Amino acid sequence: MSISHNLDCATLPILGELEPALLERLLTHCRIVTFDDQEIILHKGAENDDLHFILSGRAEVHFDIVNRSNPIDIHTGQMFGEMSVIDQMPVSAYVIAAEPCRILLLPATLFWSEVVAVPGAARSVMRALSHLVRNSSAALIKATQDRLRHAALESELRLARDIQMGMLRRADPWFPERRDFSISARIEPARLVGGDFYDAFLLDQDHLVLALGDVAGKGISAALFMVRALTLLRSPAAHWVSLSKTLEDANRELAENNELSMFLTLFMGVLDLRTGELDYINCSHPRPLIRSPGGAVSYCDVEPGIMLGVFADAEGGAGRLVLPPGATLLLYSDGVTDAEDSGQRRLGSRGLLEAVTVAGTDNTGALIQTIADTISRHAGEAEQADDITLLAITYRGRM
Repeated sequence: MSISHNLDCATLPILGELEPALLERLLTHCRIVTFDDQEIILHKGAENDDLHFILSGRAEVHFDIVNRSNPIDIHTGQMFGEMSVIDQMPVSAYVIAAEPCRILLLPATLFWSEVVAVPGAARSVMRALSHLVRNSSAALIKATQDRLRHAALESELRLARDIQMGMLRRADPWFPERRDFSISARIEPARLVGGDFYDAFLLDQDHLVLALGDVAGKGISAALFMVRALTLLRSPAAHWVSLSKTLEDANRELAENNELSMFLTLFMGVLDLRTGELDYINCSHPRPLIRSPGGAVSYCDVEPGIMLGVFADAEGGAGRLVLPPGATLLLYSDGVTDAEDSGQRRLGSRGLLEAVTVAGTDNTGALIQTIADTISRHAGEAEQADDITLLAITYRGRM
């Protein structure tokens, strides 16, 4: 059965105003097509030779296929595609099915030869175009405003990232005048700003402070909490009392007025550069790795402790490690072992252990690069879900 015998066009623009005999003749040359939800009906920049009438469903006009904010809705009974038919220019926007749609297509040749000559038809087309232009102008203005706001926010975030990274960066190698140890570090935030951090500073010629922390969460809130935590951990350096005092004070400050219930895990220690003894406090952070002078790699058996910022009187797990000359200590955030591939398979503790073993070097920079390459190969095309931070120190002893 032809379209003309089973289609009610009374509510459609232009077609509903035509004489029945003319409408019957036109419909014999039309066709009906269907589109699935989110299927593109008209591509921006494409040629268009049909007027489109929505028989059922709903469509949206988008000026940008990536940023789909502020669309123009086209409902059942409405028309689109007339502008490109009239000016014979490429389509100026995307039309996408917002739900399953049935579309009646009227060829442009019939529009020009049969419809335009009908009294009142031209006015209907102009009325539809006026409505479209007004809606398009409003949508374009809103879309432009959104893009400008997005660009401004991205610029601010990039500046925040530069400031945040500026708090962490060190020349490579760190402490180039020292021959009794070497340090390298790397951080890759999952977003423009993140919550991971690392630090290393000398208390005096014989004692080196090491730290690596991971604020729960990502983005701006984690970055702000990270800056606060790092500042609290650094501030006692000039009047150092003890590692435990530093962490007690920092934890108390972080826990007070912590309405968002933010917290961080942290491994922090003081390395005696005369003996290789590392007194540490672990606050629920992943266990460090040690590569022995002979090349054997293992995880350290450290006390877990409680994360910082949750309870004002929380205590970390205190202990002592001994690094023999030639040993390398690796600190890392859980974004390393939690790195996933496209099949959601984690790198895991075993993957990190194997990467450090394969590296087979006490060159801290080369070791960290090997681990980073391993993570990259494992993840493949998968999106990075968490901040990735590494810090390695090789203790060489007095030389």
